[in-house]
Amino acid sequence: MRWCLNCPFTSSLTVSFPSPVEAEMAGQSLAPRVQPYQGAVQKELIVSGNILAIRLTAGDPGQLRISITSCLNQLSLLVQTMQHSVPLFFTKPRPGNRA
Repeated sequence: MRWCLNCPFTSSLTVSFPSPVEAEMAGQSLAPRVQPYQGAVQKELIVSGNILAIRLTAGDPGQLRISITSCLNQLSLLVQTMQHSVPLFFTKPRPGNRA
């Protein structure tokens, strides 16, 4: 095992959405705005198809833990909101059902 005191701490998460449109909406909603502590934690978001990849990088494990918790809370609220408000035309029709 190799330790590096000056190396950043990183955490990654991938989230699968029902459609590429929903993944893109989530990525735009979670995109960092002006961060209060510029450079303390970096958030990278990549959307590929219906997959949203999130990568958080911090110089301190405490900052990373706080950022992970915040990101998961935002993601949870976002998914709940999308489940209740995404228009029906984004959902796939079920075989035999006509709307």
